[in-house]
Amino acid sequence: DISHCMALPRTSREVGEKLINACKGSGQLEIIEKFIADGFDINYEDRFNEHNPWEFNALMTSASAGNQNLVLRLLEARALVNSRDKRGRSALYWAAQNGHLP
Repeated sequence: DISHCMALPRTSREVGEKLINACKGSGQLEIIEKFIADGFDINYEDRFNEHNPWEFNALMTSASAGNQNLVLRLLEARALVNSRDKRGRSALYWAAQNGHLP
């Protein structure tokens, strides 16, 4: 449930962490849709979180998990396709690295 996020700034750390966590594993498209509809920053990158050492954003997290539906939805919502993690690797790199490309 992200209802408590509605009162927070659209780029706050707590909101960014919820967004990134919603993209892990099989992902939660309905939560991502809510974030997008409510104008949250889908390109949020948490640069100071020990639980996100690679500094992934939502697109990188979805691509790494192989969740094509989330990747497509984030791209439709203008996720920054060329964004890079702290080692310079993109969402495409992580999708390939984890065997999620045809």
